[in-house]
Amino acid sequence: MIKVFEITKDKLKKYNGRDASVSLPDNILQICEKAFDSCNSVCEVKLNNSITSIGTGAFQNCDHLLFIHFPNSLQTIDMGAFFNCQSLSEICFDVESMLVTIGRLAFKNCTSVTRIVLPPSLKFVGRYAFAYCNNVREIYIPKSADCEPNALAYINPFARIVWYEDPSEVYKQESAAI
Repeated sequence: MIKVFEITKDKLKKYNGRDASVSLPDNILQICEKAFDSCNSVCEVKLNNSITSIGTGAFQNCDHLLFIHFPNSLQTIDMGAFFNCQSLSEICFDVESMLVTIGRLAFKNCTSVTRIVLPPSLKFVGRYAFAYCNNVREIYIPKSADCEPNALAYINPFARIVWYEDPSEVYKQESAAI
């Protein structure tokens, strides 16, 4: 019998399932490198409220991943974590999110993303993190975030990019849109 989740202590090493919707067990704090790499059956992932980091290439090439719920506990998204997730539609974080770092190439080539809302806690966005998100229409980034050169390279040239200081204005619009 194949284990759906390969877990060592509090780390998800590998997902071996074929479900369209995946909810991670509560005891997982980290998603390791390439844990979901090329899992084309996965359309939705519900991360538990304890996840603190998503490893390098963890979800890369998940062609059918449409939606992922980012918990407020998440602090780090490593290099290429969602690289080439071409069906992902939104990248949105709650105002209470503790996200600090988005690594290089993290969301590169996520061509279906139309909206990106980054939390006020964000301090660093790596090179080419959102490159080739060419259907994005709006991006909200805190002014306090240090964005490496080309973090937003080759996105839709007509995208509305808002560098905000006061999160209440961004998140007021968020709740009105829902």
